[in-house]
Amino acid sequence: MVFTVHVWYNDVESVRSLKEPTVIQHSQHTPRTSFDADILKLSEEPFCTYSIVPSYVKDVLALNGLLAILKDDGLSVGFILARETDDGGIYLDVICSKEGTGGAFLEFFIAMCEDQGARYVELSSLINVLAFYPRYGFEHRKSCVSGEGAEIAMSAELANHIKKGVKEGQLKKYTDYYADPHILRYVMELHARGYTQTVDPPVCKKRSLSGARYRQYHCARDGFAMRKCFGIPSTSARTLVPFEAYNSATLRTKTARTKIISTVSKPLISKSEIAALLNVPVTAIRSVRTTRRNKSPNAKKTLTLKRRV
Repeated sequence: MVFTVHVWYNDVESVRSLKEPTVIQHSQHTPRTSFDADILKLSEEPFCTYSIVPSYVKDVLALNGLLAILKDDGLSVGFILARETDDGGIYLDVICSKEGTGGAFLEFFIAMCEDQGARYVELSSLINVLAFYPRYGFEHRKSCVSGEGAEIAMSAELANHIKKGVKEGQLKKYTDYYADPHILRYVMELHARGYTQTVDPPVCKKRSLSGARYRQYHCARDGFAMRKCFGIPSTSARTLVPFEAYNSATLRTKTARTKIISTVSKPLISKSEIAALLNVPVTAIRSVRTTRRNKSPNAKKTLTLKRRV
């Protein structure tokens, strides 16, 4: 199998190797119509219709000026729709390819954008691929300013939970992801933090919303913003509190200086033990407040931990 990528930009077609973004052939002033027809045909293939509605591809095709078609021995097996942003980045609108080729195709596109001097690549991740993009450096972050890291990251445990659900057939359809309480809790946290790409009704921001209601209001139909910045190291593994430490009912901004980052029900323990539990430095814990939930002497105490921001 010989994989090549045909890229169309500004009326110029270039043929590149999938393994690297280097141009191996130029074709000046190629009509876009042939690219458009190929992409519309691919959008109706089963490997695309699983999560992408063909009518959406048709609606946004004209908005995107950077097109890429993946070919296997001359046969089209995937495509990308993308466009430039006003601040020097690339917005990846749609990526779709035959099973087993998506990762290599995405890596190619990232390398090509970086090679062309883009500041970042941004996309809207649908709920069923939220565990896929972090493997390639995408994070939930709103800027590429050095020192401003991602706010929340999917833990390895949650990613493995999703993979297990797919493997065992529990997550066969797109809507099955809403029925899983672990996934629902994560995407609702992303929604509350402003990472949704749609203008949804206010009810979507309620963390107490059920999966059925969340699906009813189409709260995540256009995905969640993720960004891969070039020239800035990933912050997920270095500074983020593991997602298991969050409690979606109490995670909210208190002041400009402080955020409640976790509420856990455990017997009273020391600050060092709390820091080890959350995988953060002891100095990151600003205060500990304990409260009893009932009058029983054996009742566990709630530790509300605050972290400097």
